[in-house]
Amino acid sequence: MNQAARSPSLRLPGVALLVAAFCVVALNGCGSFNPSKDPTADWAVEKLYAEARSELDSGNNVAAVKLYEKLESRYPFSRHSQQAQLDTAYAHYRDNDPSLALAALDRFLRLYPDHIATDYALYLKGLVNFNENQGIFTSLGGQDLSERDQQAFRDSFDSLRQLIDRFPNSRYAADARLRLSWLVNQMAAGDIHIARHYLRRGAFLAAANRSQ
Repeated sequence: MNQAARSPSLRLPGVALLVAAFCVVALNGCGSFNPSKDPTADWAVEKLYAEARSELDSGNNVAAVKLYEKLESRYPFSRHSQQAQLDTAYAHYRDNDPSLALAALDRFLRLYPDHIATDYALYLKGLVNFNENQGIFTSLGGQDLSERDQQAFRDSFDSLRQLIDRFPNSRYAADARLRLSWLVNQMAAGDIHIARHYLRRGAFLAAANRSQ
């Protein structure tokens, strides 16, 4: 009876040691497994860019932009960082976010005015503005584009014109010329629309100036 009563107290130190050992292992495990750790933290610039490009090619624009942002922050002076800015602009353009696309392109053109891909940046900037006034609501509503705000068309014209003037032999120049021809006609139609509006109001001088 006495022996049975003493048995639990004899085993307590061993149990305590096991519990302590378990706690140590658990704490070490928590230190090595950190769910908040960025899995890309140790990636080289080449791998980071390759993964971002893969996401972009797969149509995962948001995921691609996040990886490009990490690349730019970690490797700001690499050639991959320069390309990342262009790819980011394209991802925003494809994701129907023209304001972010234009911001990325303006930043690139400001930082690298003589970059080998400047012609592409100007072309993409022209496309962003070119398509901004051609949404699905316009086609469904049957609204004449000449009746809408012409600023995006003018901005597109300026970018494409600059592309042709600076890089007449660019691979994007031929398409830029076709778009410029369309833009000229569209902006002219917009001016005619405004001139007619002035005529209806009896503002003949304003109508004449707009017609010119």
